[in-house]
Amino acid sequence: MPKDVRPAQPDITDRKTGQRCQHLFCYRAQLIGAAYLNDKLIPILCAKAGIPESDSRGALTSHRARATIATQLLNAKDPLSLADLQQWLGHKPPSSARYYAKILQRTLSAAYKKADYFARNVRTIQVLIDRKSILTGAAARGEQPWKYYDLGEGYCSYDYFAKCPHRLACPRCPFYVPKQSSRGQLLAVRDGIDQMLEQLDLTDDERDALEGDREALMALAERLADTPTPAGPTPKQLGTESAFIALTDLGRKPPHGPR
Repeated sequence: MPKDVRPAQPDITDRKTGQRCQHLFCYRAQLIGAAYLNDKLIPILCAKAGIPESDSRGALTSHRARATIATQLLNAKDPLSLADLQQWLGHKPPSSARYYAKILQRTLSAAYKKADYFARNVRTIQVLIDRKSILTGAAARGEQPWKYYDLGEGYCSYDYFAKCPHRLACPRCPFYVPKQSSRGQLLAVRDGIDQMLEQLDLTDDERDALEGDREALMALAERLADTPTPAGPTPKQLGTESAFIALTDLGRKPPHGPR
């Protein structure tokens, strides 16, 4: 047997369950002490894995690993009950096992908070992708758009639509393609057009406008009247500051939808 392979070890009585079983950290029929695990073995393993020996909660220890497993058992698809977890941990007082339930509660609270943000501030928009423009290199040469955002009555061919301040109140700048135009009708029938959904993170003003606040939408458009469009001219220069296209048909993204 090679020298770097640990010889077979006998079963040793578990001090919590009283049952005889195999132990991972065992050598010469003796359990490896916690001090050696924490001060010697774990630093060696961390160095080998290229990870730090501590995090925001402190040093990585054998007990931290045990706590991680316990928390995962509570967060599993079929989680252990507190009574089962108490028995698995070997805790006598139930209060010790409840500590891990508090960890679970914090995890759930964070998840609910995140889900609430998605429900209120995140929407999805339909996007058309022109594969032919990409494959022929026309998009890379700036000769032809490759991405079209569906605004309802038309498309926006600006690549960075998600960053455009006018996205909810489109002033129909040169990037705007009406669906009734020959170019817009061609997009609906030509081959090589893929459809996808893209996520938009909304500001508070945009959320109010989308939730049916017409005054908020008008105020948003008025505030952007002198803000340049991606093409350069402002809505006031285009003469469309009061005749904009309101983007109101945005779908809500489910909290656990595609990422």
